[in-house]
Amino acid sequence: MKTLKTILLGITFLSAGLLWWTRDEWLPSLSAFALSDNVLFYRSMHLSMFAFFLINSRFKKYATEYILALGIGLILVFDMYHHPTIHFWATLLTILLACFTLIVNAESSLNKTFAGFMIGGALGIFAFGYFVDSFHFLLAEVLCMAFIATGKLKEIHARGETYEFD
Repeated sequence: MKTLKTILLGITFLSAGLLWWTRDEWLPSLSAFALSDNVLFYRSMHLSMFAFFLINSRFKKYATEYILALGIGLILVFDMYHHPTIHFWATLLTILLACFTLIVNAESSLNKTFAGFMIGGALGIFAFGYFVDSFHFLLAEVLCMAFIATGKLKEIHARGETYEFD
């Protein structure tokens, strides 16, 4: 399962990269690609994150991971063009819940320290990209995802999961 989860997070970042590299125009954020010609990569990015959290919840038996999967689904379904308020709140609450789960699921003080560093990096870079016009917000979103994904991978690999399907 560790390998599958790692692959799903890899697909997430591969999709984000392909989304950026195959763009036809300069767009300010990942969510702005919801109506672009290369929307396939936008959907792939969200679906791989959705699958990651769904699989993670299945084996960890944490309700928060199901809620994270729901949040990712809401971000995908309610795009920023047609439902900006729902999209904004779903994105914000999903990021905050993902950060919260990093701290809660850390099993040692060293892992909690690492999770705190990842959370600080994720929220700091996201806020920096949002409030500073000279820093591209899309890059801030991808870096925020990278911080959270790194924390999740550390959480998965530190636990030593050996789950099997029932």
